[in-house]
Amino acid sequence: RLASKEDVANEGDVNIAEDGVGNRRRAIKAAKTTKAAKTTKAAKASKAGSITPAELFKTLTDDNNLSREAALEAVYSVNDLSKSSTVNQIGKLLDDEDLCFTGTASDVSAACGDECCTGPDACEWEGDATVCIGSCKGEQSCYQIEEGTKVAPLSCVGRFACTFVGRKNADLAGQIATDVVIGPKSCRGRESCSSMGFRYAKSINIGYASCLGYEACYYLGSYAKGEIFVGKYACDSQFSKYACHYADADEDITIRDTSCVGEKACYFLGQRRPGTVDVGSDSCFGYKACYELGGNVIDGNIDIENGACVGKGACERLGKNTESATIFIGTQACNGNQVCKSIGASYDNGPSLISIGDKACSSGPDYACFAFGYSVYDGGEVKVAANACSDEDDVCTKYGPNGDAACDANACNNGESFKMPAVEEPCAEICVA
Repeated sequence: RLASKEDVANEGDVNIAEDGVGNRRRAIKAAKTTKAAKTTKAAKASKAGSITPAELFKTLTDDNNLSREAALEAVYSVNDLSKSSTVNQIGKLLDDEDLCFTGTASDVSAACGDECCTGPDACEWEGDATVCIGSCKGEQSCYQIEEGTKVAPLSCVGRFACTFVGRKNADLAGQIATDVVIGPKSCRGRESCSSMGFRYAKSINIGYASCLGYEACYYLGSYAKGEIFVGKYACDSQFSKYACHYADADEDITIRDTSCVGEKACYFLGQRRPGTVDVGSDSCFGYKACYELGGNVIDGNIDIENGACVGKGACERLGKNTESATIFIGTQACNGNQVCKSIGASYDNGPSLISIGDKACSSGPDYACFAFGYSVYDGGEVKVAANACSDEDDVCTKYGPNGDAACDANACNNGESFKMPAVEEPCAEICVA
């Protein structure tokens, strides 16, 4: 598209003669550069603590002629949201500047103009909801969301973003008290957060800058009966797709800060409704990390501690076909490429427990614990002791021969780790304390 006079004006009122397309493009580039320099200077002052979020917002809107949406984007970007004082200051800014709107769909759309609720069929719901500027932008974004939903600034952006989020099943209307909060700069990308908690979720809370990318957090907790919590910077597939796409549980789903990050990270986590799913901070980080974790679990819980399952394919198919299982991944366990990739992948009736201790299957070669217990068909427990399978030796990389119970993970049920036996000594000394 050719740059227009309006483009140039909107980019900082730079007055450059328009005698050709090249000049118009240079005008816009110059305007952006000038505005960026001003914004950067103000942002640095805010980051240094010399001005408050409200003062930065005023500087950017009044002195630098930024739109309220762009100024608020800068405010969020340069402030430390881990500090409750900063969060409170931004909350006061939203109130003082009337940056959020509460009411019926038509009331909110009229109040925010082109600052929110833009796109065909955007912002249609029953009852009252709250939407802030920069939010609900895209075809059917925030369409038929749950009554009482609160959408923070710069969220639910993209085609079908937040469509049906928290929406109750018609048969359950009035039976489940749903509370839905979408944090700032979250649920951005086509279909992100669409239908999340669609049927039974009691509450949904999405933290700052989470559920980013195509279908990120889409359908998460669709059949959940409990609470759904996603922390800051979590379920991020903004450069790919499907992070946290179908995490499902009968009770609570908790995905903590900076977890489920990468294409298909946590994609099918808790797929068939375990009791609870709890993913610690900085976990399931990488392409297909924790991709089908929990798989066909019907009973039991999934607990992934902090810093676990980090790397391409880490924990990719852990527990895939389990029918009744509790799955535990310890702190900083399963770190590396393709580590813990297929644990429990082909169980018939599943183990009662998969347990990988702290720092196990980490810091060693790629493919550590790659197919641990892959061919076990008779249930039982699969355990890897803390710090096991983490040296440079080729340990725990493969499984025993199909049907040979003495050479599979069930041979190590007392806290030992499983070591692939040497060919010349089949099944000898496979359990290592």
